[in-house]
Amino acid sequence: MSVTELENKIAALSKEAEQIARDNDHKLAYSNPASREAQRLRAHVEFANAGFDVSDARPGIVVLDGKFEASLRSKKWRRVGRQQWYRYRSAKDLYEKLHAQP
Repeated sequence: MSVTELENKIAALSKEAEQIARDNDHKLAYSNPASREAQRLRAHVEFANAGFDVSDARPGIVVLDGKFEASLRSKKWRRVGRQQWYRYRSAKDLYEKLHAQP
C-alpha cells in the first residue's frame, strides 16, 4: 500500500474515531478500534518515511528491510527469528541505529 493510500485511510479512520468518541462520550470506558488502527497506520507511514522497506508480517507487526520486526503500537523491535524485544523512540532513531556504519 502506498503512503498516499495509507494517509487517505488514516483520514477516514480519524473521522470514524471521532464519531465513536462522540457517540460514547457519556460512558466511562469504551473501545475505539478505529483510533487504534489509525495509530498503527500512522506508525506504518512513519517507518516508510524514515527510509525503511516496510512489509506487513501479521496484524500490528511489520517487517523492516526483511531483517527486523517492529510493533506498530508498543514501540518495540527485534530481529526476525529472535525472541528479545527492544524499545525504540521513533522510526527515524531506529533507522539511524540499525543503519549506522561501524
